[in-house]
Amino acid sequence: MVGAQLTGGLGDLQTAGLISPEDRGNILAVDGVLTRIKGLVTTGRVVFSKKARIELALDDLTEDDGVESILNATEVRAKRSRSKHRRQPRERVYIIVAPTNSGIEIYSKGTIRKKTGEEIFYFLISAKLSRENWEGERHGTKN
Repeated sequence: MVGAQLTGGLGDLQTAGLISPEDRGNILAVDGVLTRIKGLVTTGRVVFSKKARIELALDDLTEDDGVESILNATEVRAKRSRSKHRRQPRERVYIIVAPTNSGIEIYSKGTIRKKTGEEIFYFLISAKLSRENWEGERHGTKN
């Protein structure tokens, strides 16, 4: 699409041949999940696993730091859980790496579950992580 002006929307990327219609749907779906997760966190519907609380404490971080990180997130990755501890056979796990308000990058992995009939975001793990490690994990080059 030489000489065309792109406004930055997903439709422009699709028109320019940079993403497929299927990719566009996946991006919109994941973006909707991030909005949903932020909504749960903003309204206090969040639970930290014992493991996540321990990992945060070991990194001198608090649950509030984990919440800040989620609220500052601009991207999320989704994958199917392989854990033997999952609640449902096809449970999705969401991976979010984002900074706290003070700039500390936090890696969080969580899922959306029902607790007493209400949706919650359940932090499975949460820890400090450098941007280099996140990029390596995203591209399959993490050591």
